[in-house]
Amino acid sequence: FSDFATLPIPTPKVDLIVTKTAANGNTPLPANSPVSVSDVITYNITVTNNTKAAAGQNPFTLVGVQVTDPIPVGLTNASIVAANITSGTGLVTSSAITGGALNALVNLDEGATVTFTIQATVTDKALKQIDNTVTVRPPEGFNLLTPLLDDDVVDIDTDRVDKELIL
Repeated sequence: FSDFATLPIPTPKVDLIVTKTAANGNTPLPANSPVSVSDVITYNITVTNNTKAAAGQNPFTLVGVQVTDPIPVGLTNASIVAANITSGTGLVTSSAITGGALNALVNLDEGATVTFTIQATVTDKALKQIDNTVTVRPPEGFNLLTPLLDDDVVDIDTDRVDKELIL
């Protein structure tokens, strides 16, 4: 090749890890745990930039990681209790519950973790189970090291709804 300007530039790959846990008060809710109408459920969402810079390269910051968590049918009064960088260096540039979902943008240095805490109340509109799915998308121009769906990282929490019969 004599014209290096025509060589394709590879898209950088990043390693983002997401986990979601649920609790009813201080009691952790493993998958398929029972919940009841009027229970206040707390979801903790953690996102970590597990990307490692190549040898000889400086660590880089991912700017504009998108975190989306639609509030499921059957939950109401959803609110963000906390949105903080819990390890490493980063910045939560925006976080709000809009259009029935957590929508956030974060900047994460290599090894940094952000944690969102969301609380919502179970209503009588909840079906037999509540599936709560968080999606994390890398910034534009980056691909995931191990993509699942459309280059997103996904975690799903499922809880079983036990409706009480009131006579």
